[in-house]
Amino acid sequence: MDGDVKKRYRILTMRLILAAGILAALLIGMQIMTQLQMNQMTGMEKVINVAGRQRMLSQKITKELLYLKYYDQAEDYEIEVMNDLVFQFESAHYSLLLGNNLRDIPDMNNEEILQKYQEIKPYFLEIIENAEAAVNEITLGHGKDHWEPMMDQILQSEKQYLLIMDEIVLLYETESSDLLQVSKVSHMILNLLILLLSGLVFWKLLIPVSKELKNGFEQQFENAQNIRKMFYHLKAGVFLIRPDGRIIFQNKEAQNLTGFEEEEVQDINILEHVKWMDLNIKRLLDDVKSGKSAEDIETNVEDKNGINRTVMLTITSTTHQKEDALMLSLFDITVQKRAEEELTGKANKDELTGLYNRHFLDFIIQEEIERAERYEIPLSAILLDLDHFKRINDRWGHPVGDSVLISTSELIQKFTRISDYVFRIGGEEFLILMPHTNISGAVTAAEKIRKEIEESIHVTAGKFTASFGVAERCPGETFRTLYKRIDDALYEAKNSGRNCIVKSENPCNGYATIGLKWKKSWECGENKIDEQHRELFRLSGNFANNNAFHKDREKAVSYLEQIIQHVIEHFEYEESALSKAGYQDLNRHKKIHGNLIKKANEMKELYSYGSIDSIKVFTFLFDEVIIGHLLSEDIKFHDVFLNL
Repeated sequence: MDGDVKKRYRILTMRLILAAGILAALLIGMQIMTQLQMNQMTGMEKVINVAGRQRMLSQKITKELLYLKYYDQAEDYEIEVMNDLVFQFESAHYSLLLGNNLRDIPDMNNEEILQKYQEIKPYFLEIIENAEAAVNEITLGHGKDHWEPMMDQILQSEKQYLLIMDEIVLLYETESSDLLQVSKVSHMILNLLILLLSGLVFWKLLIPVSKELKNGFEQQFENAQNIRKMFYHLKAGVFLIRPDGRIIFQNKEAQNLTGFEEEEVQDINILEHVKWMDLNIKRLLDDVKSGKSAEDIETNVEDKNGINRTVMLTITSTTHQKEDALMLSLFDITVQKRAEEELTGKANKDELTGLYNRHFLDFIIQEEIERAERYEIPLSAILLDLDHFKRINDRWGHPVGDSVLISTSELIQKFTRISDYVFRIGGEEFLILMPHTNISGAVTAAEKIRKEIEESIHVTAGKFTASFGVAERCPGETFRTLYKRIDDALYEAKNSGRNCIVKSENPCNGYATIGLKWKKSWECGENKIDEQHRELFRLSGNFANNNAFHKDREKAVSYLEQIIQHVIEHFEYEESALSKAGYQDLNRHKKIHGNLIKKANEMKELYSYGSIDSIKVFTFLFDEVIIGHLLSEDIKFHDVFLNL
């Protein structure tokens, strides 16, 4: 949400909280007031009941005394009843006058009622005193002459008592009526307030909120429709799929890949109904579901018309209706790719054979020489020229000559590694540049090619042969000097009867060895670390020199996994050894290790999907993981072990 929407949302929320708080306060206040009023009404009812009972008790006391007046003898229980009546009469009177928490009788007396209690007090006391005296006379067995005057006094007091008590009861009832009226009025006021506030909440809050929600839903629906239209008409093919590959949605461009209309794709699986030419899409989907990234992967698909397209594939995790989903976008780069290949081919490739041309040789040769010089690795070259090629052109014509050149280029590539560069540098002359190879390895490769050419039979031209010049670069030697040496060797081979190999004598006294050369100065003094470094050299050289790996991608991926695992184990041991040795820059060194392993795995994944070739993988492993890291970082901790 932007700032304005957040502000409006905050205001509406505050209004809602305020309104809810006021309503809640009113309802709670109403409940409390109702409870208090109910308690008052209940208390008043108890007071009225007790006051009414006082009238009854006074009459009962009089009745009991009248009964005893006509009988000289009284039973004990009758005396007990009389005493109990007097006690209740007296107790209830003081409870009404003062309140009694034990008997749950509240003090409900106003000034007027208290005044009446003052008026009734002498009559109340006379009834109590005369009743107690009469009971005492009866208990002593005295005759009527002793307590009959008391009885007359009680009757007179009772009469006055009842008159005043009636007035007290009437006052209590009036008080109760007033309380009831107050309760009704207060309830009416509270209900009116709640009604008014509810109307205010509805007017000021619910109606604006309703409008906001309506506008929000309409805007969301409009945005969703616009986004759907945008996706539908994108020039990139977009699929929304479930984790098992079933298509939920596809746009117009994606229809060209599946051949199904949008309403027909609900039961279509992208694993089966999109023709992936060189990509294991199931494995890639599994990788994305497990958290790995899949961005800008170049691959090929076949559309519904059988046309092969080059696309840039990106897969991201998302959700659809609260369930996990994946979104695939395939941007068609066929035209750009063809244009790029055409431009690259024209710039770097020989139009007839498809081999690299002299322009590309000029472009990469300095980089290869610098790499050989920096890491002190061997670099050899083979120059070959077809024997008597002019005769083939003169006898069979240039088309047959071109066919012979194409066959020769295919034979050369058959016996060179992916890490080697093969050039057609003019006419019937070919150059093979072989990094990480000494003179012996180059001669061996040249002999395989020479023999294969000699044994091949062209369908028109028949047998033909080639002569070879071979040389190994010396430290500090320029390409011009190297080329002159192999050209001189080729000239000597031509003059020695052709169809043979002449190697240029190495002026460096046999500097290089086969494969990657380990230098004693690279050793750090920790035996296991040095042993692991040498093993990495061996594994890397084996990957570069083994043609089987470059023909079988799956086998190459498996071997790369072994190399990466060895790198991981080496890094773990190296970090442990450096920690024990107290290497101060260990944390930075660990971070570099982590980045290298991450990048190595990414390169392996790209290679497994066919996005890069094996030479790029080898170059990364050798330049960055092995030699580059060894010379730029590992050399920094040598003193740690040498000083132990």
